[in-house]
Amino acid sequence: MIDFLCCTLYLTPVRTLSVQAIPYPLQLVLFTVAIAGIHGIGMSLAYTGTGLTQVWSPSGLTILLLFLMGRHIVPAVLAGTAVSFLIFLPSVPAALLLACVASLEALLGAFLLRRSEFDPGLRSLRDVGRLIVMSGAVSTAAGALLGSVIHSLLVVPDEPFQPLNILLWWMGNLVGVIVLTPALCLLTAPWTGQWGRRRVAEFALLMIAAGILSAVVFNGAAVTSGFTFHVVFILFPLAVIASVRFGIIGAVSAVFVIALNAVLSVATGAGLFAADSYAASILLVDLFVLMLGATALSLASLAEERNSADQTVRNSEERYRLVTERTGQLVYDYDIATGSILWGGAVHEVTLYGPEEFRTIGVDQWLEHVHPDDRSGAEEQMNRAMRERTELRMEYRFRRKDGSYVDVLDRGTYLYRSNGAAEAYRLLGTMADITLQNTIFRRLRESEERFRVLIEKSADGIMLMDKRGMIIFVSPSAERIIGYTPEELLGTSIFTILHPSEAKRYTYRFGRLTVEYERSQHLFGRFRHRSGAWVHIEGMVTNLFNNPGVNAFVANFRDVTGRIEAEDRLRRSLQEKEILLKEVHHRVKNNMQVISSLLNLQTASRTETEAVAMVRESRDRVKSMALIHEILYQSDDLASVDFAAYIRQLTASLQRSFGPRAASVTITVKVGRVLLGMDEAVPCGLIINELVSNALKYAFPRGRSGTITVSMKQLRSSTVRLSVSDTGTGMPAKRPAGGSLGLRIVRALTEQLHGTIDTGPGPGTVVTIEFPNHRHAAV
Repeated sequence: MIDFLCCTLYLTPVRTLSVQAIPYPLQLVLFTVAIAGIHGIGMSLAYTGTGLTQVWSPSGLTILLLFLMGRHIVPAVLAGTAVSFLIFLPSVPAALLLACVASLEALLGAFLLRRSEFDPGLRSLRDVGRLIVMSGAVSTAAGALLGSVIHSLLVVPDEPFQPLNILLWWMGNLVGVIVLTPALCLLTAPWTGQWGRRRVAEFALLMIAAGILSAVVFNGAAVTSGFTFHVVFILFPLAVIASVRFGIIGAVSAVFVIALNAVLSVATGAGLFAADSYAASILLVDLFVLMLGATALSLASLAEERNSADQTVRNSEERYRLVTERTGQLVYDYDIATGSILWGGAVHEVTLYGPEEFRTIGVDQWLEHVHPDDRSGAEEQMNRAMRERTELRMEYRFRRKDGSYVDVLDRGTYLYRSNGAAEAYRLLGTMADITLQNTIFRRLRESEERFRVLIEKSADGIMLMDKRGMIIFVSPSAERIIGYTPEELLGTSIFTILHPSEAKRYTYRFGRLTVEYERSQHLFGRFRHRSGAWVHIEGMVTNLFNNPGVNAFVANFRDVTGRIEAEDRLRRSLQEKEILLKEVHHRVKNNMQVISSLLNLQTASRTETEAVAMVRESRDRVKSMALIHEILYQSDDLASVDFAAYIRQLTASLQRSFGPRAASVTITVKVGRVLLGMDEAVPCGLIINELVSNALKYAFPRGRSGTITVSMKQLRSSTVRLSVSDTGTGMPAKRPAGGSLGLRIVRALTEQLHGTIDTGPGPGTVVTIEFPNHRHAAV
């Protein structure tokens, strides 16, 4: 009997809770069978002809099932109770009505538990009270009233109605709720405890002791006038120990074991609760079980609350300890009356003292560790915070164990007594080492100050703009450039000060620059000055939108108005000088042309052959110099002469000058691009004039044909090689002392050029001259 009852009571809810995936019709069948079985056990314990039992276990089962599973199992509750009543009661209407009453009782109990936010874990005294009052007292009282009336009218109509039966019925249902429902709640609630073998063994021994002792007590002599009933209270210490030691599990288990023995002893008709009447027997056992259950469950819930609170405090303390240690904070509790301080947290990290060493530090010793320059300020801030009842927040330097000082941030809260005392009695706070933080802040401030000064004192203006071109920052130095203060420019568009003719160009540039991070564009244009004038500016615009600290276009610009104006003046001056120089070359060329014409006139009036020849040679020399000035006048480069064109014009002029004598002579010019300055061009031109004239005059006598070759080449060593050769008769073996005038002129001009002259062997004459080209070296 005991094994069957225990298995039914403990395993039925497990089975019901494991059938959530089973189809609904099959669920109803399973619940119906389970409820009918538990009802059958309850009816088997009823006193014959009364329908009353010491404990009505179906109440505890059906209320909890409806609370957990919901209203959809009401048909199973109704069917299960109806089947049980139909089996045990002779009246079908009575059985059906009692089944309806039992179902309504369960529905009412489940409804009240849901409305009161009942927790099946029973971890608080409030939940225990809700179970006893809502589902135990209220719902079962309604069921007892209706059930007693129906039983009296339909089951035993011949017997007079006994109002006492309502009380007995109600107490039986209430005991069923107190004994069975907590046990089922434990099976449904998640298990969070962790018991070792020793604790399991202790629990098992305690339950065995409760079972044995309760069996001995309940199976003793019946209550008589000479028997003291208080012997049953020797079981209370076991229930109390189980409740305090093992919480709600211990209380539920102890109450279940002791109540089971009490009910079974009464069912045998003997024992401590076997009285002369069934009413007395039910009252005795139910009162005992109610007192035991209420006491044990209340103590257990209080123990659970205390353990939960203690665990919460321990967890909070552990979290606070970990937080303070990990964040480097020292925690203190200062008793103002005694001057003692309790220290905790990161004591070693802040002070380099061990926790045991620092434990003896009181307020006086703490003050001695504060830097002498900071002590008076720290005391003043503490007194002011206590006087004004504000949070204490101060920074000072604290001497550590090794003698070094660290920057400390001290934050605390004063506690005051409720009697309105002006002075606090405790100070709770923390000390944190902020040396590194202060160092970083100090360096950051220095860096900010350095960059602020650089920006303010910079000759360049600095401007930040968003993607629309709106100005979001302007350095003070920009005012010196464009006249506007930063406040006047903030929030305006860059295009409001940009020259209208350049706005379209920079709109396009900014558009391209928007998608090119870290790229820069050259900035060159005109900004409108506050005075209305236009200022030429030059600089760079960089896209720094991918830099979170900037997130803007950054423009660095400077005033180049003076430079632009100077360049314009210089350009105009150069143009004027170029015009002047060309005019000089033109006038020199004209003057030389006049000299040449005069020489022509002179030769026309002379008949002496030698004199005419000498005048013509002088004329040709003048022409060679005039030709240089003519080329320079026509050239864009007034500093150098392109000798390729010059030599061709000079040789052609010489060939025309010699007339028929030079008709059979071919002059070949082999000259690359050679540029000579004025200092080299005039002597070199005279040298070519003398050498070609000599060749035309002496190399081809009596109309002999031949070739004169003039070559000029720029060597890599900034040296020019000039070569004049002919295929004529060559130089005579015996030359007059000192040579002819032409050769003396060539040597003199070569020395003027700092060059060398060489006459090579072979048929005809080969004269090679090398001289440095200063124009080429400069280029």
